Amino acid sequence: MIDLRTVDLNLLIALNVLLEEQHVSRAAQRINLTQSATSRLLGRARDLFDDSLLVRSGSAMMLTERARSLQPQLRETIEQVQSLFEAPAFDPATTERRFRILGTSYVAQTFIPAVVRRLADHAPGCSLAIENILPTRSWLHEQTHVDLAVFGTGIEVPETFHVRRVGSDNMICVMRRDHPAARGKFTLKKYVAFDHCLLSMGGESFTTTIDRALDEHGLTRRAVLKLPQVMACMEVAGCTDLFFTVASRLAENFLDLFDLTMRPLPVDFPELIYRLGWHPIHQNNPAHQWLRQACAEEIAGLLERR
Repeated sequence: MIDLRTVDLNLLIALNVLLEEQHVSRAAQRINLTQSATSRLLGRARDLFDDSLLVRSGSAMMLTERARSLQPQLRETIEQVQSLFEAPAFDPATTERRFRILGTSYVAQTFIPAVVRRLADHAPGCSLAIENILPTRSWLHEQTHVDLAVFGTGIEVPETFHVRRVGSDNMICVMRRDHPAARGKFTLKKYVAFDHCLLSMGGESFTTTIDRALDEHGLTRRAVLKLPQVMACMEVAGCTDLFFTVASRLAENFLDLFDLTMRPLPVDFPELIYRLGWHPIHQNNPAHQWLRQACAEEIAGLLERR
């Protein structure tokens, strides 16, 4: 048995051309070598396969039986080796891949419908699973089966993750349309005078940032309800006197549904920055590259229209 460590791939490439051309000079031109160098390669190939491979017949050269049997195998072998260095093709129109995205209930409510429409139009055979994100780096690092995390300020991802910013949003306060605080200017005094409903994400979230901002003014707010779903918070705000502080892009979509109105926060609060994050193992995967580009375009488009 031949020791593959002793086989020169360039020799097989040259032999494939020699068998196709059945002419040393023409083969030399194709592989950009001199005629004498190409002749030496033919000699090495004859030794390797223990066969003449090409024999002269008059003014032409002919393939031996061994060469004829080798020719299709050579072509296939070279094509297979070339394919090792080519990224697998991805066609969204024919894929049946199942994509998995991590996000909060806010992400699912605000951004995912547009992503679903994009996939339905361009990748109708794929499916999508949305899983709840937790705000801890160590947990996220273990989710290698997940394609993409869509997250905003307050969620940390491992330092090894690739991250792409897709846009920003502002925090606002929503309340029922006929709320007493909705009349006149919405002041800081009004903001802390009424009770609040909070969205619970586990761990530290943007709510603590708001509380720190209030603390700088010597003020606190009273949170009397925590809920795990953003839509539940919106509905509660629409039927009680509770305030709910949320990103404006989502609130705008559901003001009429829950009979809400919204007001700018009367306290300085940094923009919410939204990003995509993914594990390094997905970086060069064509399907994943397509997915994150589609998500980035749809989410950025929504945030730009606010």
